Amino acid sequence: MTYAGAEFLSDDWQVSTRNVGGVLRAVARRLWPTNTAKQAANAWGLELTTAVNLTKGHASERTITKALLAGDWPLLMQLGEALYGDTYAEHLLTVAQEAEHARAQAAERAAYVARLERIAAGVERVDHLSSDVPHRQRHGGAGVRGDDVGAAKGGARQVTGRGRS
Repeated sequence: MTYAGAEFLSDDWQVSTRNVGGVLRAVARRLWPTNTAKQAANAWGLELTTAVNLTKGHASERTITKALLAGDWPLLMQLGEALYGDTYAEHLLTVAQEAEHARAQAAERAAYVARLERIAAGVERVDHLSSDVPHRQRHGGAGVRGDDVGAAKGGARQVTGRGRS
């Protein structure tokens, strides 16, 4: 059993509450199945009576802080995983995926705005509006006058946003 390894928190171990003191208690019991209070007191620099209270799930902010500072990153990462249900690596992967998705959406929006600007400048001709144009704009919304929509019985008209040509 490693201190920071994935096998430390097995699949069957679940914390029912999001109480840091309770999670710290569970982590201590997993680390030291026997003589938990004595070993936690030695490892985390706690008084024995404080460590006994910790093994009962009663921990003050001062006790939690002292244990976290003594346990360093491995302990903090275990607490985070128990509290949030994800490892730190999984969390970072999710954040990276969300950032990539946001970047892709921003690029799509920028391309759409550039197309609308070309249409408005008269550089690009609009004979038909493609499916990427929002519904509002296909039916007389911004940039398209109502009499231009469907008025192409005798032929398509160019809509430039400045009137008909």
